[in-house]
Amino acid sequence: MFAEGDSEHPERQGFKQAINDFRRLGYGGPCPPRGHGPHHYHFRLLALSIDRLAGRKDPSCRDVEREARLHVLAEATLVGVYER
Repeated sequence: MFAEGDSEHPERQGFKQAINDFRRLGYGGPCPPRGHGPHHYHFRLLALSIDRLAGRKDPSCRDVEREARLHVLAEATLVGVYER
């Protein structure tokens, strides 16, 4: 379980963060274009057969998912809808 603020110092908590679609670390939240209608956001939770993923120093989210897919035991998906 992660507490509020854990992402500000991930190394203290023993985890790493990938580079997101905004080319930054951490979660950026949904940001559809204004007036573009509802957008669907898919959040995936993967249960893995290993404790830690191998990978390069600054992976993208796609790099992390690609590596994680090699070790998936189960998966759950939540779809959120948001518009501005």
